[in-house]
Amino acid sequence: MARGKEEKLQNKLLDYLRSSKEIKKYGLQIGQGIQVPKDFTYIPYKNKFCLGGVQTDISLYKEVDENISNNLIYTTRVNNSKDKKIRIPYLVLELKTGSLTSDAIRARDLVARDIKNIFPHIPYLFIAENTNKKNETLFRQGKSFTNFYIKSTKFKEEDFKNIARLIVHHLSLMKNNGII
Repeated sequence: MARGKEEKLQNKLLDYLRSSKEIKKYGLQIGQGIQVPKDFTYIPYKNKFCLGGVQTDISLYKEVDENISNNLIYTTRVNNSKDKKIRIPYLVLELKTGSLTSDAIRARDLVARDIKNIFPHIPYLFIAENTNKKNETLFRQGKSFTNFYIKSTKFKEEDFKNIARLIVHHLSLMKNNGII
């Protein structure tokens, strides 16, 4: 879960996205700290697949009944609950504010790559405010992100509108391709 300034950014963006009529029409749930599948491993002695997950800053997702297959073992639950749901991501937002280290970008890039290996259709967007990282550095270190929205200053209302437009653009493409 985000802390301090990043948590404030997360809450403000989440509120903005949840109030967007354009985003609502796609019928996806929007949440923060959502656990989504990122990998699976075959367990030969049980003849089952073990599904692993990762927590995301903000996700647009659909819930699927956990009992979709008798050949899965689940190692994680959303927010450590026992609600027996799998969250299938349709768009993920990685949020950062302030100073960005190369290691932090690379670590989240690996998560984006793992998720996109299972869900190649989803946009994984990197959103950052108050950062002085050069775009060239972010492009080099964040190859698995679909798009970036980066500002060297704190986000204003217009930035939240632009992020929502970027999300709607990606959702529209997925709808046109029969994914949503």
